[in-house]
Amino acid sequence: MSAILFLLIGSYLLWIAAYFCYERSNRRKRAEKAGQILTRMTVDVSEILGKSTFSLSHSTPQTPEKIENEKSVSEADTFAPEKEKYPKTVSAEELDKLFAEGSPLPEELELMEDMDVPLEFRKEPTDDNPPIDDDEQDKRLPGCTPQATGIRFEDMGLAVRVAVSGEAASEEERLQAGKTLAELRNTPMFEQLASGDAEREERIGSLIELHLAAYRKRKQPDYEAAAETIPDTFSISDIV
Repeated sequence: MSAILFLLIGSYLLWIAAYFCYERSNRRKRAEKAGQILTRMTVDVSEILGKSTFSLSHSTPQTPEKIENEKSVSEADTFAPEKEKYPKTVSAEELDKLFAEGSPLPEELELMEDMDVPLEFRKEPTDDNPPIDDDEQDKRLPGCTPQATGIRFEDMGLAVRVAVSGEAASEEERLQAGKTLAELRNTPMFEQLASGDAEREERIGSLIELHLAAYRKRKQPDYEAAAETIPDTFSISDIV
C-alpha cells in the first residue's frame, strides 16, 4: 500500500516539473516573437508636410505728404428765402390805430363791397336721415335681406343650378332661385357666379328681377293670395 502511495506522489511531482518546463518554453517563444515585430518609427510632422516656400515681404513705409485741397467753388443758394414772419400778438396801440374812425384801411386789406355772390346756408344732414352709400342702398332694396342670412344649402344649390346651367325650371323654382340670389348680393359667392359670363350675369339679373316683381306685387294693397283648391278625392280619414 505504501508503494502505491509513493508512486502517486512521485508521478505528481513529475507532472508539476513537466508543466513548469512547458510554461517556461512557451514564455521564451512569445518573447522571441515579440522581438521579431518591427518597432514603430517616429517621424517629425514637418518632414511629412514639407516646408512652406511662401515668403512674406514687408511693405516699405512711405513718408506722409501734405495735400492741399483746392478751394471749393461757391455755389448759389438753392433754398428759397424765408417768408416774412409776423408777430402773433398785436399791440393795443396798433389796434386803436387800425379801428379808429376815419382812418384809412391798410393796403393789405381788400374791400368786399363789390361782391354780389349770395351766401347760401347749407343744411347739414340730420341724424334721422344719415347718408347711405351704394352698398347700403343695395342692402335696403325691397325683398333683399342683408348678407344672406338664413339661406339653406338646398336653396343655394337650386340657385346655382338655375343660374349656371339655365336648365328648365318651374315658376316656383325660378322665384326661389331669384330670392336666394337677391339675398346673396354683395357676397363673394354672388360675385363669382356673376363674373366671367355675360349670359349667366343676364340670367341672374332676370331671376332677381322676377323675384322683386313678385315681391312688389304681393305688397300691393289690392293683392289677393290665390286660394288653394281642395281636390274632390281628398278625405281626412285617409290621413288619420
